[in-house]
Amino acid sequence: MIKSAEQRNSTRCPVHAPAEVRLDNGLLMEGESRNVSLNGMLITSERLLPVGNTCRVSLLLHGNVGNLRLEMHGRVVRVDDEGIAIEFSQVGIESLEHLRKLVLYNIDDVHPMQEETEQEEGWYP
Repeated sequence: MIKSAEQRNSTRCPVHAPAEVRLDNGLLMEGESRNVSLNGMLITSERLLPVGNTCRVSLLLHGNVGNLRLEMHGRVVRVDDEGIAIEFSQVGIESLEHLRKLVLYNIDDVHPMQEETEQEEGWYP
């Protein structure tokens, strides 16, 4: 079941970074993330992807101490004027820790994020 924006149950934060989406058939789409959560992300791109396809997502973070590539597996759940919404189905332990920090450092109110982290403790699909 696809959740609408009002039904989301995870904290989303604005993160603008290069992103790559590779479908299972090998098609590669490059874009930019608009927002990220522990459960998914919204990407803008000139290309569109079919809803329902599974994919591998890479979020490319560049900083003063080097480059970081977060790797997740997911599924395209929505495509509209806002962008391509991808729901994560699998996040590696190392990427999950960086993802948690990324969301935590980019939100205004950390309390909902802390509650989500406690609820998802041990969540490594």
